[in-house]
Amino acid sequence: MGKQEKTIVIDGKDYTLNIFVERRNSVRASLTNGGINIRLPKHLSTYEQNVQGKKLLDWAVAKIKSGASREYGIKEYCHGHQLNVLGRVYTLDIEHRLSVKNFTKLKGDTIYLKIANHHSEEEKQEYISKQLRKILAQEHLEEITSHVHRINELCFGKNVGEVSIKYTTSRWGQCHTGSGDIHLSTRLLLAPLPIIEYVIVHELAHLVHANHSRRFWDRVGQADPDYKKKVKWIKANGYKLTL
Repeated sequence: MGKQEKTIVIDGKDYTLNIFVERRNSVRASLTNGGINIRLPKHLSTYEQNVQGKKLLDWAVAKIKSGASREYGIKEYCHGHQLNVLGRVYTLDIEHRLSVKNFTKLKGDTIYLKIANHHSEEEKQEYISKQLRKILAQEHLEEITSHVHRINELCFGKNVGEVSIKYTTSRWGQCHTGSGDIHLSTRLLLAPLPIIEYVIVHELAHLVHANHSRRFWDRVGQADPDYKKKVKWIKANGYKLTL
């Protein structure tokens, strides 16, 4: 395990780049005030670390240039933390215990997370994030699917395939024009319903026009006349939607 630190310049401003190579299962990047933190699994080869590190750095630089670095960072969860998802408020009941195993259960609107003490704080937070993504996607898939079919029937009338909720960081949604499958990001669950509906409209419109041509945006505008305001909202607030 180790840490590399250096200074890079982005748009004329100095940023501290910290690269951590540590015992973990996934890659991760976060932005802080004046800094970029990149975390890489120790088990990756040097080549793989360089490839993944470059991808994360490119992502971080793009975020900074877009202005998304104002408050962006890894969300820290603690006991009593609350999440509002489509009007349903979940409360986290986190217990750190002497055990070799972790355990998660949803009961009512409380998410119980029992986490083994031997994990590092980083590993604990990563475990909480993964469990929340899984639970929230399961709990709200039927509701989101209902919205997709409602909007499709009202505005498009196309053949929709499978609707799924998956954790993504690079896009809010994805449409497979061949199968009609619609995938939405788990992060969208933290957004207001009108924003979710816009992303659904955007993806369904790809069943009519596969690209982002003028005709595509005209079709989006027909289904959602206020879509430009929602695009601006996402650009201004999307960085806050983290799980």
